Amino acid sequence: MKLEEKDIINNSKIDLLELTQFIYNKSKLVSKPYIERDLGSLIVASTGYNLTKKSAYKDMAISLYDIFIQKLTEFPYDLSMLEGLDGAAWVLKYISKCQVIETSETYKLLYPHLEKSLQHSIEQNDFDFLYGASGKINLLINTDNDYLTKDIFNLFITSIDKYYSITKKYNELPKRINIGTAHGMASILKTLSEIYINEHKTKKLEVLINTLIDFYLDIVLDHPYISFGDYYYPKTKEVKGSGMFAWCYGDLGIVYSLLHASSAIGRKKDAIIPLVKKLTKRNIQNSGLIEFDDYHFFNTSFCHGISGIYMLLYKIDNYIPVKESLKYWEQKLFENLYQQLKFKNEKVYYPKHRQDKEYSYTIEETEFLNGMVGTILTLFTIKYKDDDWSQFII
Repeated sequence: MKLEEKDIINNSKIDLLELTQFIYNKSKLVSKPYIERDLGSLIVASTGYNLTKKSAYKDMAISLYDIFIQKLTEFPYDLSMLEGLDGAAWVLKYISKCQVIETSETYKLLYPHLEKSLQHSIEQNDFDFLYGASGKINLLINTDNDYLTKDIFNLFITSIDKYYSITKKYNELPKRINIGTAHGMASILKTLSEIYINEHKTKKLEVLINTLIDFYLDIVLDHPYISFGDYYYPKTKEVKGSGMFAWCYGDLGIVYSLLHASSAIGRKKDAIIPLVKKLTKRNIQNSGLIEFDDYHFFNTSFCHGISGIYMLLYKIDNYIPVKESLKYWEQKLFENLYQQLKFKNEKVYYPKHRQDKEYSYTIEETEFLNGMVGTILTLFTIKYKDDDWSQFII
């Protein structure tokens, strides 16, 4: 996969301000004021202003913010990071951090909600990253620790330890364990290591992190370029699944969480290095990415597409160099995005195997995970070598 620097398509050909204006125009009514939809466009505009200080970005961000705060009390939010009030609170913190507008007074209105929401998820054994406790802790630990008390940490750690008692108790575990990032154990491991780094260096937590790392290393697949499947079946000790190469499932998020956790507790990374080398053997042909055959491009989105691949490799590179893979996936992102942008303002349907009788799936540009929002934010990282925006999702 060796590439020369000259092979990388010049990202200056992509006008980030124009793309931001495009998704702003689709989000400016803020009818869905949560991260996965219209607040994603607010994150993009705020990031653009933070990195460039161009007033056009700030004007769009303030316009979205003004409508957003009017919706806070009337929109039927759920309790989650991705589509809930928890994520909306993080956005308030983030746009203030980007110096778009001071939001502390509005943020204070959400204080009582945050603790109740987090405690509810933990008590329900809902550790999901996008919708449950792991994502909420990750949001708060990177922005506001007021409600992250020792009691909350202990409750979360004890609940994880009890629910995922990995050590040899295979028959007591759930029938199937999601080991991926979006809804699985990889995000839990990453969140536990964030807790260890920032707040709560206890022996109990160190043991739990070590146990989860050992668990993953114990189920590595004997495959030339895939280390983990999508799911783990405890009773049979089998890993099954497609080995999807994406942010939401598969090796990328797992390997990153292993590196992050090992670094947090000072554990050697020798056993993880071969897993990183496997990542560098993945390419556009063996990635399992969705190809939009009728439109001649591969998925560029964050959740299932090239943007998420690039961002996780970008994070992994902080621990073990993967520069050639970064160059490769940067090139593939631009190649496929150029094709995709030819269909702006047109309906682009997912391939037939993704459709069902009730609904025809199309690309919704303003979605963070499966639209253009996560893609544009990734372009900011590529151009400005800044990934501060990504702390809530990786």
